[in-house]
Amino acid sequence: MQNIANIIRELALLISALTAGLTAWNALKKLKHDNTKDDMAELRSDRDLYRQRWLKSEKGYDELSAENERLQRKIKRLERENND
Repeated sequence: MQNIANIIRELALLISALTAGLTAWNALKKLKHDNTKDDMAELRSDRDLYRQRWLKSEKGYDELSAENERLQRKIKRLERENND
């Protein structure tokens, strides 16, 4: 009878340990998933930030390029007028 009680107690401890292990495993998996989701959101926001900076720099470059072309045309016009 004592042997049966010991076996039942050991089985209960085993089931308890398995339950605790599964609970810890699921919590770890959820934590990893949440961290991955947060990392992806951070990467997405970084991507958007860099994209906006790139677009702003491209716009600035286009404006400077247009200004340079305008000034070069003006220089050529002034040189022609000066030579005439």
